[in-house]
Amino acid sequence: MGSVYRFCMVAVLLAAAGPAFAACWKPVPTPSALAFQVNQPDNASVTGEFTRYSGVVCLDPDDPGAARINLDVETASVDTRLPELDQALKGPTFFDSSRWPQATFRSDSVRRLKSSDRYEVRGNFSLHGVAKTITVPFTFIVTPDGNSASLQGATTIRRLDYGIGQGQFADAQWADNEVTLEFTVKLAPQRAGQ
Repeated sequence: MGSVYRFCMVAVLLAAAGPAFAACWKPVPTPSALAFQVNQPDNASVTGEFTRYSGVVCLDPDDPGAARINLDVETASVDTRLPELDQALKGPTFFDSSRWPQATFRSDSVRRLKSSDRYEVRGNFSLHGVAKTITVPFTFIVTPDGNSASLQGATTIRRLDYGIGQGQFADAQWADNEVTLEFTVKLAPQRAGQ
């Protein structure tokens, strides 16, 4: 009788604890999830997105220091809705996608900010053969049922630090040096073997 009672109590406690969250998550590519914007001197701006990417987010809200966030983006998947501009961006003047097909991010550390769902990740961002350490604030929210999550944030990089823009475009008079990167990435639990 005692063992049956203990089993029932354990079951009740597990149920009360709510759904178990995934240890790691993988991105689910969606439109405009990885977007960028660069301003031009005439107050116009160029906006676009990257449509092909993969990665992993391992983040336990109770232990953010053990988190791992990796991202791989195919630079040839750039989409500005302007085919001629897309071809130029993939070419040697900008991303040089045939030579540098991926931009990558590898986290070094993650810390929680004051808000319960706000974090800051520091890591190595590699683009166009240049790697630099960047720090990015973001929110990480898991749905109540634990079946999905989202990662959202924004940061700014200097394109010339990565050699993005050769020839006349190495001069910021043609396009701002600062590029805003925004992300709203949907996440699904990563299954074993993925």
